[in-house]
Amino acid sequence: MAAASYTSTVEQMENILTCAICENILKEPRTLDCFHSFCVHCLTKYIEIQREETQEKHEAEHLFDCPTCKTQFQLRQDESVEGLPANYFINNMLDIMKIQKAQKLPCEACKGQGPAQCRCIGCERYLCKNCLNAHNNRSDLKNHDVLTLEELTKPENQSKARAKPRCQKHGHENKPALEIYCNTCEELACINCVVLDHPPAHDYQPIEVVAEEHKKALKTTFDILQKKSNESQNALKKIQDAVEFLGAKTARDAILKQKEEILNEFTRQLEVKTNALLGEVDESYCQGSENLSRQQNIMKAYVEKVNGSLVIAKNVIEKGSSEDILSIANKIKMNAEDIEQECPKLMQPTGCTCVEYQAKSTESIFGSINVNDLGNVAAMEQKVDTHGRVYYVDHITGTTTQKRPQTQLAEED
Repeated sequence: MAAASYTSTVEQMENILTCAICENILKEPRTLDCFHSFCVHCLTKYIEIQREETQEKHEAEHLFDCPTCKTQFQLRQDESVEGLPANYFINNMLDIMKIQKAQKLPCEACKGQGPAQCRCIGCERYLCKNCLNAHNNRSDLKNHDVLTLEELTKPENQSKARAKPRCQKHGHENKPALEIYCNTCEELACINCVVLDHPPAHDYQPIEVVAEEHKKALKTTFDILQKKSNESQNALKKIQDAVEFLGAKTARDAILKQKEEILNEFTRQLEVKTNALLGEVDESYCQGSENLSRQQNIMKAYVEKVNGSLVIAKNVIEKGSSEDILSIANKIKMNAEDIEQECPKLMQPTGCTCVEYQAKSTESIFGSINVNDLGNVAAMEQKVDTHGRVYYVDHITGTTTQKRPQTQLAEED
């Protein structure tokens, strides 16, 4: 059981730590506002291509779509992907995954001259053998806790592998840890920020005091996102079923079979009419496919957007430290509110039309010798009445039936 749980944890981490562009584990990740992360190199190449396309179309060159969910983000011409903020939680999860998978970590004291063998919790550094010896010889560091990489793989020690977020404001020496949360500004702060930047009237507390309250609120947001994810995935499944229902293969086969049966009787006229019928099938398919394809793409993007926030919320709840929760919970909540407002109005497949061919018997055709009366291409549209019952409309004859066409949609939930 323990081995299975460990494998599952690693797989879950790999899912959230995989770049959707190159499909490899993230390298120097940058996270967009929709919580999708990409390698800095992959995102740079993606934006270069997008900028070339926008120049050709004379569109705005500073707005780009997320490669996963199509949410727009801004990057001006004078800005680079490297300048986008790194996600503290994602970077910590990458380090933990490397430890779990027994990958080599560079020593952070000698800048990678030797592989790390342990981590000093007090110094927040991975150390190689030589640097560990030097560390242990310093009297002022003797009280620091040092854990081997093997010890860090244990669940109870994983939080110790995470570096604390540091203040990045200019003028603060040695980048002090962000240990205080200002409720007024809704942001993490270091002691210098509290003294120098925040007025005395602001309400600020140690992060451990505020984190649990924010975690409870984040769980509520998670439940909302989970519900929205289930709804949107169910809607996407129905649209995908509708795409399959729309397929014209059966109708085309029926037309071609009928063509073979009567080909020897009237080849030229039959060929003309057959091509015309095939054209009608393709036209009917294209008309329905365009709307469904557009709706499918919108719903796919919306599912990815919901899941982007959902996965982050779940992992922060399960694996995030107090700092993680406080630094990201409010943003996830705001994203969830945006997601609620942006929910597509049409959650059911639109223009769900099945192309069906209604062939006449060979005997009746031979009796009249009329190639213009081979059959009809029927556009069977699926609808639901006020009682929730499914029925089909034949737009050629204007009739309705509860009998399903040959290509069937999945049962309504």
